Order: sequence, then C-alpha cells, then structure tokens
Amino acid sequence: MTAVGPDSSREARPPRSRSSRIIDAVVFGSASAGFSALILQPLDRLKTIVQQESSKSSSSLRSKAAEVVSKHGVRDLWRGLSPSMIRIIPGVAVYFGCMESGKSWFPVETSKTAYFGLGFFSRAVATLVLLPATVVKTRFESSIYRDRNLVESVRNIVQTHGVRALWKGVMPTILRDAPFSGVYLMLYRTHLSFAEDVMQIGPSVRFASGLSSGIVACAMTHPFDVVKTHVQLYPAKYRSSVAAVVTLWQVSGIQGFMKGFVLRATRRALMSALNWTLFDELLARYRPK
Repeated sequence: MTAVGPDSSREARPPRSRSSRIIDAVVFGSASAGFSALILQPLDRLKTIVQQESSKSSSSLRSKAAEVVSKHGVRDLWRGLSPSMIRIIPGVAVYFGCMESGKSWFPVETSKTAYFGLGFFSRAVATLVLLPATVVKTRFESSIYRDRNLVESVRNIVQTHGVRALWKGVMPTILRDAPFSGVYLMLYRTHLSFAEDVMQIGPSVRFASGLSSGIVACAMTHPFDVVKTHVQLYPAKYRSSVAAVVTLWQVSGIQGFMKGFVLRATRRALMSALNWTLFDELLARYRPK
C-alpha cells in the first residue's frame, strides 16, 4: 500500500472559492483582533484620558492610572472594552472582507503601492459603518462620562445632541484610520517581500515587520486621533473638526496634536502586529495550499 503524505492529500483538494477565502479572512481577522483588543484595552483607556484635556497637564501617566485604579478599581482600566469589541470585531470582519474582495480591484500582486489603496479603501468602509461604536467607546474611555452601559450611553448621546451625534467626528476618524491602514499594509507587505529574499518568514519576522510599520503609520496619523477625541467628547463645544483644530492650536500649540502618542503608538503598533501575525499564521496553517 502506498503511503499518502500530508502534502499529497492537500494537493488532492480543490482550490478554495472566493467566498471561502473571504470567510477565512473574516473569521481569522475577527479572532486575532478580539484577542489583541482584550489585552491592550488599558492603553486605549489611558490614552483617551490624556487626550481629553485641551490644556497641558502636569499629571504623569502613572498618576492618571493610579487615580483610575483608586477611584474605580483595576477593572476600570478595561472600561470601554465592550464598545471596543462591538467596534473592532465587526469592523475587522468588514475590513478583512473588503480586503479579500478588493484584491480584484487593486493590483497587489504587481504593485506594492496598491496595498495602500486596498488598506485605505477597506478601513474607510469599516470606519464609516461602525462610527457610532467608536463614539460610544470614546465616551466610555474618558473620565468625563460614567454611563453604566451601552444602551444608556447611546440614549444620552441621542437625547442631548441628536442622532447625528453618533456620527460625530467622521472626517478626523476616517483621516486617522484609512491612511493608517493604507500606510501600514503597504509597509508591512513590502517588509515581508524584502525579508523573503534573505530568510524564512515566521511569526517573529511578521511581528517585527508589523511593529515597525505600525509605529510609522501612527506617527503620520496621530493628530487626527486627538481631533477625533475632542470632537466626540465635546460635541456641544466643537461644531466642526476645524473648530477643534483651531482651539487645540490656540491652547496647546503643536504639542497638543501629539498628546497620547506614546500610548497610541504602543497599543496600535502592538495590536496591528498581533493582528496581522495571527491572521497570516492562521491562514497559513488552516488554508489549503
């Protein structure tokens, strides 16, 4: 009897359909994003607290974290996790689904710069669809509001500012997320392409590529994150994103637009690196060649 090895059994399988590839991308992308969000939520909570103040604060990051813990307990560092999961897991599903579908529109096999367009488009769609969850998440993470649950938060927003407030800050949010994903994906795939010529691509290489790409993308898009936070936390104060930019400039200068950068860069770079490392490794292990 002739032994049949694992490679020959894989070769006997028919190629995966496009719909199967999209389902793989959605499932693995959601799983990796949910795990990353769970372990990194405290960084996002502290970043929002740092950004919510227009003026310069003398309080250190350690003192802000200690204040949260002393008032509300250690678990409060994970405040905002529920809206984060509601935003991230469906958002990543939309993102990776759009990416897999969009490969037929963007020539990523022949042009690495096409990854920018693919990442930009996919993230813009996901951001627009799930912006209300982002608004609620920002409120939960701040120390300004203490809504008890998601329903109460949505009700308070709508009653005070109207339904349109759930889409407050749409432009700075898209200008933060879409370019980030475009730059990140382009750099990440380019790094891996260069690395393939000199070494075997494993989790450590993917993670290092993701980390460096995430830091660069964060540096380029962080000012929009600060503007987004202020517009969503103070909808009555800022009638537009431009008004928020002007006020931040007058009160804090250029430094005001980099508030919370270290926290966001740490969280976002780690999260993106974990997401893409887990995503690519899961696809490599479970998707038939």
